[in-house]
Amino acid sequence: MQKLADGVMELDAHFSDISEMVTSALSNVENMQSFLETASGSLEQIEQGINNGEQIADVLPGFIDANGQALDAVGPVYKQNLLLYQKTADAVHQFAALVPTGNLTEEIIRTNALALQTQVQTSIDSLTRSIALFTTLNSATPNEEEAFLTEIRDLQALQKNFQQEKEELQTIEEEDMEKATTLFALSQEAIELSTTLMNQYDKQTAPAINRTLEEIKDSAQYSMNDLESTQKNIPKLEEIIKNTEESLTFAQEELTKLKSNLPTIEQEIHEATNLIQENMDKVLAGINDAAKFYKASFPSIKEKIHAAAGFVRNDLPAAEQDISKVAAFIKTELSRVEDAVHKAANMVENELPKLEETLNKTADSIRTFEDEYDLGEIISLLKNDIKQESDFISDPIVLNENSLFPIPNYGSANSPFYTTLSLWGGALLLISLLRVDVRDPEGIYTPNQIYFGRLLTFVTIGICQSLIVTLGDICILKAYVADPVAFVLFSMFISFVFMTIVYTLVSVFGNLAKGLAIIFLVLQLSGSGGTFPIQVAPPFFQTINPFLPFTHAINLLRETVGGMVKETVLFSFSMLPVFSAIAFIIALF
Repeated sequence: MQKLADGVMELDAHFSDISEMVTSALSNVENMQSFLETASGSLEQIEQGINNGEQIADVLPGFIDANGQALDAVGPVYKQNLLLYQKTADAVHQFAALVPTGNLTEEIIRTNALALQTQVQTSIDSLTRSIALFTTLNSATPNEEEAFLTEIRDLQALQKNFQQEKEELQTIEEEDMEKATTLFALSQEAIELSTTLMNQYDKQTAPAINRTLEEIKDSAQYSMNDLESTQKNIPKLEEIIKNTEESLTFAQEELTKLKSNLPTIEQEIHEATNLIQENMDKVLAGINDAAKFYKASFPSIKEKIHAAAGFVRNDLPAAEQDISKVAAFIKTELSRVEDAVHKAANMVENELPKLEETLNKTADSIRTFEDEYDLGEIISLLKNDIKQESDFISDPIVLNENSLFPIPNYGSANSPFYTTLSLWGGALLLISLLRVDVRDPEGIYTPNQIYFGRLLTFVTIGICQSLIVTLGDICILKAYVADPVAFVLFSMFISFVFMTIVYTLVSVFGNLAKGLAIIFLVLQLSGSGGTFPIQVAPPFFQTINPFLPFTHAINLLRETVGGMVKETVLFSFSMLPVFSAIAFIIALF
């Protein structure tokens, strides 16, 4: 933005130089036209003596000497046309960019479209002459296949592009997004084509034109030695001068229009310069604020957008179904509810007085009984005898408990099982969210490199999951943990083992392994002894219990919750790496 502003202000400061350049170019065009008129008149003399070999030898050298400046103007005139093609493409490009904004009225769009159609048609006509010029030059070269074929193809492509732009301009309307987009793309292509032609002019086109014209001059100088060659090239020379003269006419018209528009353009550029000077600081400050917002706030907003998209994708169908059920209930059942309400109202109106009378009679009877008898003594007697009998029957023996590893509540006692289950579930969800492979079309990575590289990503996220689960248990759920540090560290280690197992299954066996991981989860829920002693489970689960990762993970976390026994901790901790080692062996081989 700063470079663009500097460029506009520099353009405003040097606009007078541009005006002088346009005036000079217009003067040069007029001089070139004068040369071409002289050359055209001399060609008539050449054509009159074309059939007389003796006269042609005297006339041609004089013609070449007298009209060399006209032939030398072929290249500059073509370059001037290229500049005008660029101007046409830029004008259409700017118009196409403004249409979708809604800042142009329908009348302005129609007026500008008509003006641009005329300008594009003028460029199409000029391109026709330029193509004819290069076709003639190409036929005059000894090697026709390689001379000007590239320029001819590029000019034909640009002419076709302008023709398509003209068709789009004929039907474009206010805020017509589709046509504006098409016109924008076509004008961008036209800019690229004209820029390519301009870039290759100095290095390729201009030398080729000069070389071809020199060959024509040399052929004319030796007309007596090869009259047939002279007769062949004179018409081509005439056609070249004719095409150049038409191109000069086009250049003169466009330069005259440009010169007449220069005061308006200068005023607009001056106003733009003042606007930039007044508002550039605000614009740059706004851009910096937007950049800070994108870095600081956009990620959280992006997560909310993804969450909203997930709701629409996953939960909205169910919500829509529930709403449909409610609508169906209102449609079919509301009348029954209304009838029930009416019945309740009738009951209150008709039956409630009778019920109230019955309650009053009952209350009077209770008060009379209390006056005649001591209800408290009766209740105390009945309560005393029943309590003594019930206490003896329910609790005939007094137990004195001595807890070696006390856990204050049932939820804390179950936290090792549910924490282990959460870590395995987190691994299952992660393999469904992230790819386990890498797009490597060039094949620069080996399978082992891909395996370990992606494993680092999964393990890192798995460790973060374990931190969330364990700290949530301690800080949010207020679960009792005898050794919190060991509880967190062991959970991170268990998450690494589980993530290695699940990631390896999917990495080796593909989507089928996701089902296998769920099957392993079901087996471990029943065979790990997490919710009840494994000794009361069926024989099959008792058999597989020592070989399940859940068994050793739950036992390890139980030690941290209730109080650690060194031997049990070492055994469970040493068993878990065995499963990771098996996973690595399967993955590598």
